[in-house]
Amino acid sequence: EMVCELQGTELQLSYVRSSPLLVHYQPRTALYRHPASLCCMQTDEILARSLNDGPSLLLDDDARSRVAAYLELLLNYNERTNIYSKNAYRHLPFHVHDSISLGLVVSELKKEDSAVLDLGSGSGLPSLLIACVNPEIPVHALESKSRKTRFLQRAGRELQLPLYTSTACNIVEFARSSYVDADFVTAKAFKPLSEVSPI
Repeated sequence: EMVCELQGTELQLSYVRSSPLLVHYQPRTALYRHPASLCCMQTDEILARSLNDGPSLLLDDDARSRVAAYLELLLNYNERTNIYSKNAYRHLPFHVHDSISLGLVVSELKKEDSAVLDLGSGSGLPSLLIACVNPEIPVHALESKSRKTRFLQRAGRELQLPLYTSTACNIVEFARSSYVDADFVTAKAFKPLSEVSPI
């Protein structure tokens, strides 16, 4: 089976013994630097940088609309509840592009009964964007912080993604007592790959 590891803009595939496709993602933000003046980018600029460049150009109109709606919801929600650092807004288009890339990998390799499991879903990057690109397959998001889980659940409803589910839990404890049948497992900035594989 394959492990798909994204580091910055590089996609690395290697063979492992586990059955699902494990997508482990650790961004190298040094590859995507902006002047400090962009640390508080405006919504329009974030949308433009996220949607008008890179892998976003490969999306169909419906998927692009869902991604745009996700970004607007995230930025508006973040004004009231801190789920994404405002000081890191300059990196948001980078993370959007990488998450869309993961969605496109899933789209290319998925089967009729495929599902995705995302560990440490945070503010929905990549789980919600994988679902935006692939609304027809189940995406299960596990997140330990309830304030982020509430956002994920709301976003799933508002983006009309009925197969997207979010669970508030300790991921290690969840793995000991529960089972999710998934062909793809994603872990973005969750733990090192060597610690994710045993889970």
